[in-house]
Amino acid sequence: MNLLHPFFDDKEEVLVIRIGNRYFANFGKAGRVQTAWSLAGATTYLHSQINCPQFHELIRKLGSKGKEPILLVLGTIGVEEVIV
Repeated sequence: MNLLHPFFDDKEEVLVIRIGNRYFANFGKAGRVQTAWSLAGATTYLHSQINCPQFHELIRKLGSKGKEPILLVLGTIGVEEVIV
């Protein structure tokens, strides 16, 4: 069971960073933030990665560039868990 959402399982979910109405993809050669229009182009992260210093540095770097990152959890939910 996951603390972020009771229906999700850590093994069946990923996280993405949303910036405005787009999704974080990478940093370009000049250090500019590259974003994707859809989830297909977003960089995905596992739960084990969000506790790493590199991930915290990434969030700080986005903040220093004037971005407001939001973490989104993407996962699967079985139909039997949703219908009560």
